[in-house]
Amino acid sequence: MAGNTLGPRSVYKYTADSGTEYKYLTDDSLASAVGAELNDNLPDLPPNFRPRIVHCQSADGIRKQVIVPDIENDIYSSDRPQNITIDGKVFRTSGRRGERVTFRANRPGDGDGGGAGGGGGGGGIIVP
Repeated sequence: MAGNTLGPRSVYKYTADSGTEYKYLTDDSLASAVGAELNDNLPDLPPNFRPRIVHCQSADGIRKQVIVPDIENDIYSSDRPQNITIDGKVFRTSGRRGERVTFRANRPGDGDGGGAGGGGGGGGIIVP
């Protein structure tokens, strides 16, 4: 099934909010979806470190979590859900967690038509 297969994995660069660079291992299709840069010459992520992760779901219900390697990436920095393509399938972001947290909750009349699948929801925890 397209969009739900795991393929080859490689080592990519992750830049922490502090600016420190680390390496992490992930599926190449997930890394490609967020523009990750190959680099295996960096230290590993520290133990108990929570990298930026975006939750996303396809229209047919496939869910994924994608590590976002840079705070400036629109997939993570936008306060609205975004579409991303993973392995040829379109996914809609529905939340995020990690170094900095989550989408602002959708409010009636905010004009975005709801969250994943357009059926409402898709908001998240509001963090000051």
